[in-house]
Amino acid sequence: MMEGWRPLRAVLLAAACLASAMLVSSCADYTEVDDLYVVTGMAIDTGPRGLRVTVDIVNPDASQSQQTGSTGGGGTSRPDIVVQGDGPTLEWVLHDLQRELPHRLYLSHNAVVILSRDVLSQELPMIMDALERNRQLRRSQMLITTTGRAETLLSTRPQLNKPASLLIRDVVDQSAGYARAISSDELRVIKRWLTPSGVATLAWVETGDDGSARVQGVALVRRDGASKLLGGEDCNGVLWWLGDTHNLRQVVPCPGGKGASAAQGGAATGRTATIRWMWSQTRVRWVGTPDRPVFRVRWTGHGELERWCADEKLDDTAFAALQQLTALQIEAQMRQAWQAMCDADMDGAGLQSIVYRSDPRAYQRLSHQPGWWKQARFEFDVRPQLTRSQLASQSPLSPLTEQSSTAAGTGKLPTK
Repeated sequence: MMEGWRPLRAVLLAAACLASAMLVSSCADYTEVDDLYVVTGMAIDTGPRGLRVTVDIVNPDASQSQQTGSTGGGGTSRPDIVVQGDGPTLEWVLHDLQRELPHRLYLSHNAVVILSRDVLSQELPMIMDALERNRQLRRSQMLITTTGRAETLLSTRPQLNKPASLLIRDVVDQSAGYARAISSDELRVIKRWLTPSGVATLAWVETGDDGSARVQGVALVRRDGASKLLGGEDCNGVLWWLGDTHNLRQVVPCPGGKGASAAQGGAATGRTATIRWMWSQTRVRWVGTPDRPVFRVRWTGHGELERWCADEKLDDTAFAALQQLTALQIEAQMRQAWQAMCDADMDGAGLQSIVYRSDPRAYQRLSHQPGWWKQARFEFDVRPQLTRSQLASQSPLSPLTEQSSTAAGTGKLPTK
């Protein structure tokens, strides 16, 4: 019996040792949440010593007040703490900040990294190398740019119930519902920089008059840090180049108007119509040769007519003319956005990547001609589909008369 007990005793002893080791290892680096400074955002600007880094930290005292329901002396405790540091590199600044703070910085919940345009043009490769090498930072953090000081976005707090960096992230995520290109998370940006085109898009955010963060458009950024801001009238054309969109609005001149001049008049003249594109898709194909680079651009979209021209009758003829005019304007906006990309020397549409994937031999020949994509030709195939929402010639419950049936067949409203 003793000989049979020895193997069993050895197994039990090994299990006990393993359990003890697991308990010791799991508690060795245990840290209370209250002893951590959870970082939710960083803003990077140029500084006197190289970089100035602004860090947005969740205020542990505010979190405790919300959990216990206490006001903590009037409830004026802010949800976040903002600290700053200067140094030659990002790692240097974070190390210096850690030595001055009473709690350990926890970077795994960082949501946004705001980069000023000065930093983009001067220090982008060094900063991206630091972000990629830091194992605590997640690749889902969003990269954002602004024209002024990046620290301003974190310093302005229009609300006191949430850290400023998380409010900025919510605003960008909301805009990303219109176009995926606005969602500039780090992993997606790095993948775009590693393509032959070497151009990525970053969300362009500015501070509004009320202090809140607002998305102004997108910034095309090359690997070397060169950037081009595109917003306003150019934004739709760029977003159509970059992929699928949802719920974009477009102002189109009335078919009986004077073309572009009517569009510039806007709502003041009543000579424009508004279309809401529920969805759109853009597909670009390589159909040329190295001697004659040609791309076929097919744009399809389904839109609703939200506002019609005040002094025009909406019938089949006017509706067909509107659809044709809309197709021409979409092509013109995409060509205008493409020209802006060429002027900035940025292949934002990814033409080089398209050729690389579809015809490697052609790409190998074209790679010996820098800037060949600027001379590319396009064959546009724009197919908009418009619907008239909430418009009906009569109630569906009323009997269909011969007059209304004839009018419905011609697309005209019945008259009394």
